[in-house]
Amino acid sequence: LEIVKRVKTLIRVSNTVVGEKANVELSHHYGLDKFDQFGLTIIEVVNRAYCKKLLVVLPGQNHPEQYHKKKEETFHVLFGVVHLKLHAYDTAGVWVNNATSLYTNASNTRFFSAVYGEPRIYMFSNTVPATVELEVGVLEDRALARAESLPNNAPAVPPNDRRTLFLQSQAGAVHIFRTRVTVPNVDRTAYK
Repeated sequence: LEIVKRVKTLIRVSNTVVGEKANVELSHHYGLDKFDQFGLTIIEVVNRAYCKKLLVVLPGQNHPEQYHKKKEETFHVLFGVVHLKLHAYDTAGVWVNNATSLYTNASNTRFFSAVYGEPRIYMFSNTVPATVELEVGVLEDRALARAESLPNNAPAVPPNDRRTLFLQSQAGAVHIFRTRVTVPNVDRTAYK
């Protein structure tokens, strides 16, 4: 399969080691023909009480969102570019968005055109999210200090300058954390 060749190439370029006994799954929620747009390769290294999986997202791919009510996750980005998100949820735990259908549970909410596939919302008056899911990416201090010491414009302008090229090779120094925060004193009358 051509997909497997591209995944193997990305793993090799990222210098990621995968053991001999790892299981591989091609996640394609919208069909294999749409894998390049909506897909993900899951390499299961360990799956017991502790689970370790390598998630390989090829350039240009997105994967449908999911979450676990009683599970915390930590992601280590081994290679590539990080995309961070902030999502608002209503009092019923429903993600406030208009990505798939017109969201109508909250008053005083305006939606704007999506940017990079993410819906943009503006809430006003007494309407605030009941909870907010926040993902934060942290670059290790040593990698940041080294990047800042490099000239920003040589040998070329971004995205091919030394600083950008160095940061692209430091994905293993990025750590992502996700948490959901409850907004105190939310006005439940703002939600229908």
